[in-house]
Amino acid sequence: MGVGRSARVVGPGGGVNLLTAVAAGAVVATIIERQAAAKHKRKAQESAAKLDAAEAEIAANQPNVEALLDVIPRATELLEYIAVHASHALTRWGGLIGDDPVGWVKLSRTEQQSYDDFVAVAAAQLSVASIDFQELATSRGSDLEQATALADQILIQSRRAITTRV
Repeated sequence: MGVGRSARVVGPGGGVNLLTAVAAGAVVATIIERQAAAKHKRKAQESAAKLDAAEAEIAANQPNVEALLDVIPRATELLEYIAVHASHALTRWGGLIGDDPVGWVKLSRTEQQSYDDFVAVAAAQLSVASIDFQELATSRGSDLEQATALADQILIQSRRAITTRV
């Protein structure tokens, strides 16, 4: 009887333990699944928030991009114009006055005017080079408007100074 009782106690007890283990496993699996789903949802929300922030940053920077896309090509074109046309004019002028140093009073009125024109072109070139592209890239609101207006005026006045002299 001792053996039979042992078999009966182990049999039903083992079955209950197995059932309990299966039920506990299902509960644990459900908890893990819910935690994973919550973690996934939280990561998706974080990703969506990061994407929204990035889109907002892009939208906030759009005026800066537009300002740079306007100013950079104009400044580049003007500096290239100086490089080609002013350098040719300077070479021609140098050929007229020669290689030796010439005193100011020995220059004709026309040669003196040509020299003054080269100084004005060099000043205009320095003005274009002084445009603060960093400010155009980072300013907001009225500061960006002022920086853009200043760059625009520098380009307009420099172009006028250069094209009237070269």
